[in-house]
Amino acid sequence: MRQHKNGYGAALGRQRKVEICVFKKNWVFGVVAGLVIFGAGFWAGGKERVAGIGQAIAATAPAAGVSKTLLFEAVRSWDGTEYGAYPTGNADIKIVKIVIPPNSRLASHTHPMPNIAYVHKGSLTVKSERDNQEQHLTQGDFLAEMVNKPHYGYTDSEGAELLIVYCGVTGQELSLSAQ
Repeated sequence: MRQHKNGYGAALGRQRKVEICVFKKNWVFGVVAGLVIFGAGFWAGGKERVAGIGQAIAATAPAAGVSKTLLFEAVRSWDGTEYGAYPTGNADIKIVKIVIPPNSRLASHTHPMPNIAYVHKGSLTVKSERDNQEQHLTQGDFLAEMVNKPHYGYTDSEGAELLIVYCGVTGQELSLSAQ
């Protein structure tokens, strides 16, 4: 279990699907699939539903050599704010790859839904505009992003590549300008 500065842990693993398939080609896609499972579980009924998915996995007799690892779990964003209820509507889960060039600053923005970012390459610092709190992320880190709070990210000379899982509803924007 990898501990972050804010005390929320994240463990890396290769679990891909609820059926306990192991995705051996590229573990990054296993991470993303695990995030989708997490988001879908929350969408279907909150923390209790995610626990239910874990129980369903545990009840299935795994093949020899198969293991499961919780990749990431969050009930609050990186600044400690608890996530509220999801908006009503049809679930729309998206996975987006964002490449941020070296020495760049993203525009200030908000997210109307919970999302989880995974730093695939490079490093990124995320800064809250409300209290100037910062979180520095490097390759392999996860971040439970803030909802409806203005923030931005910036890179150093390395740049960054992120994989982000957004758990929203049909027609909902992934981010909104905070300007």
